[in-house]
This record gives sequence, structure tokens and C-alpha cells, in this order.
Amino acid sequence: MAHSYSEFRALGVDVVVVAMSRPEVITRYLAEQPMPFPVLADPDRGAYSAFGLGRTSWARMIRPGIGWR
Repeated sequence: MAHSYSEFRALGVDVVVVAMSRPEVITRYLAEQPMPFPVLADPDRGAYSAFGLGRTSWARMIRPGIGWR
């Protein structure tokens, strides 16, 4: 996402990342890998629930078709 950020901005799109990690984990990560957009912590997955998103299985995430995309 960080590599494509300028393309999104050129289209007038703002980017906000919502991560399932705890705030302290995100802070440590951003200290090593700064991002040009806000990264918010959602460890309880409240935002995911608000958008009707659920959890997925590892099998669904690593299915062969994902690699081709």
C-alpha cells in the first residue's frame, strides 16, 4: 500500500490502514517502517465488525488462487 500511496493520492483518495494489532505493536512497526498514511489499531476488531467483516481461515487466505492475483 505504501508503494501505491502516491497513485491513490493522485486520484484524490485518502488512505487509512486499520490493523488488528495492539497500539504498541503498531508503534514499534512504524518506528522501523514509517508509512505515509495513518495506521490505526483495532485489536478488538470493532471496525471490522462495524463493516460486517468477519474472520477468515488460513486455508482461505493461502488458497492457490490468491497467489495468482
